[in-house]
Amino acid sequence: MGLSLQGCSPFCTFVKLAWIPLLLIVCVIYFLFGKRTWLTAIAVMTFVPLFPHCVCYNGGNAWWIDRIDASPLCYGWGFVASVIAVSALRRGDRMWVSAVTCAIIVTGATGFFVAHHYFHFPW
Repeated sequence: MGLSLQGCSPFCTFVKLAWIPLLLIVCVIYFLFGKRTWLTAIAVMTFVPLFPHCVCYNGGNAWWIDRIDASPLCYGWGFVASVIAVSALRRGDRMWVSAVTCAIIVTGATGFFVAHHYFHFPW
């Protein structure tokens, strides 16, 4: 995604500037009111960024771009973390395991982001 407001495609820009902030608002509403309906909305909303839209040709996206002209991977780890978190919240079980797993995913994704955008590693 990079730090600029504009994404690599119009859909990427939409996800960055509109969808993720909307998802954050729904998460806050769930936090405040705790209704399962909002948790279901969060679960459904996490699928939208998986629509193939990324055109940044790199090692992770190349296979997808070569086949369908866009990649769904940019938000893949975020989706995985969302599924883990929503599952734990829905069941009310294994909260710490979920939190630690999601923290590891976020740390890894952030590390990749910094390495890729600031140090051009690994490509």
